[in-house]
Amino acid sequence: MIRMIFKAILVYISILLTRKKEKNCLLVADFSSYGGTKTYFISLVKYLVSKNYQVTVLIALHQISPDILLLQSQYHFNIEILEFDIWRTRFENPIFTKINETYFIYQINEFLYFSNIIKRLKPALLICSTANPEWLLFLILFPSRVIYILHTVTMDKLDFFKKWILRNLITKRKKIIVVSNAAKSYLLLNWFNSKDLTNIHVIYNYYEPDNLLDKKLESIPTVLTIGSTEYYKNPLFWIDVCEKVTNHFAYPVKFVWAGDGSMFEDCKNKTLNLPNIKFIGFTKDTDELYQSASIYFQPSIYESHGISVLGAMYNAIPCVVSNKGGLVESVVNNETGYIVEIDTIDQSVSAILSILNDKALRNHLGLNGYTKFNSTFTKVLWEKKMDKIIF
Repeated sequence: MIRMIFKAILVYISILLTRKKEKNCLLVADFSSYGGTKTYFISLVKYLVSKNYQVTVLIALHQISPDILLLQSQYHFNIEILEFDIWRTRFENPIFTKINETYFIYQINEFLYFSNIIKRLKPALLICSTANPEWLLFLILFPSRVIYILHTVTMDKLDFFKKWILRNLITKRKKIIVVSNAAKSYLLLNWFNSKDLTNIHVIYNYYEPDNLLDKKLESIPTVLTIGSTEYYKNPLFWIDVCEKVTNHFAYPVKFVWAGDGSMFEDCKNKTLNLPNIKFIGFTKDTDELYQSASIYFQPSIYESHGISVLGAMYNAIPCVVSNKGGLVESVVNNETGYIVEIDTIDQSVSAILSILNDKALRNHLGLNGYTKFNSTFTKVLWEKKMDKIIF
């Protein structure tokens, strides 16, 4: 292990002495085949290219899909395959233990792997975009400008070793971006013992439609949800609410959940005998879903921000969301929709029914949401804030 540490030090010195190419950017991205992290990755690539960066994207082989290849052909960035299996290492106290030695060896190997790439590409700007806390967090060690973009809520405390490194390295050249004030609060609590730092920045997500469509008038009102069918999105609670609304609303109503995930089959099977409640799986064209929706419903157990909610606000759809995470930073209670508690089904049912039963209220909340969107969540605002961080 001592020899490995010595080798890593020599490699670090060589990178330190290597002249960086000012417009070279290495973007390491962790995203699923669908969802907000992928949408953000695509937006980030377009933004960096528009700023004349020579972008190299480092992603795993399974992330290279036809739409990513199409993006590459349109925006002319380089793709390199990530051939190192990234996993979380958590150092235990006391530090000199056998298990910590294993973790240190793994981290040194990870460091050496990325060192070879960084030495070859000579990036002046290094960006990591991820929804997995601590994924490639060690990249802040490299002598480049580093921006670590975190798309999720940090529920777990950082171990003492990484916490010590972060406290000493988060500077003007090493910055963390989170997507809501709620996400920042959790980050400060669990990674920095609630000590605020000037180089941790909140930049809200933005939404931009793929197609501009006219609002379609549906004969049957539709309650829409877009997101992965994972535990933290609360799909079973969602089903219970949908059933209760169906039983209490005097007219036909449809419920649509668009998105795939580990609970998809269970949710689909649970609603087989409920013809007005549909789990339709991943849908690329969400514009049409928004076009025919009357209400947007997002009862997440936790949520860093929620791009789909912004899509609803852009389309002037009133939102009913849980009182968790960044959702309360998007929706204004009683003005653009309703904020409800996730452990109170009747509260969600009441909120949805009140909007369904009152068209004037529905229009009022939706237009207020559209106004809030234009003042807070546009692409222009996102780019202005990114400019301040990167330049």
